[in-house]
Amino acid sequence: MMTLFNRRKLTQVNSLQEQVHIQEALAAQGIASSAGAGSTARAMERRARLGGAAERDVFYTVYVHKNDYDRAAHLLDGLRRGR
Repeated sequence: MMTLFNRRKLTQVNSLQEQVHIQEALAAQGIASSAGAGSTARAMERRARLGGAAERDVFYTVYVHKNDYDRAAHLLDGLRRGR
C-alpha cells in the first residue's frame, strides 16, 4: 500500500493523456503508481474570474513507491526517449 510517507514523486505533466500513458507503462512493468491533479494559483484565480478551468494550468503528478523509484525513473526515461 502506498502512503504519503512511502511514496515518491516520479514526474509532473500537464496532460491527462500523458499521465495515463505513464501509469499504464508502469503497471505493465508491475510498478504500482498513484496520481493527483492540481493547478497553479494563477489558474485558480482565472477560474474564479471566468468560471472555467484553463486546461494548460492543470498539472498531474505521478507517484510511485519509494522502493520502486529507480526502476520507474528508468522506465520514464525510456518513454521520453521513445524506446
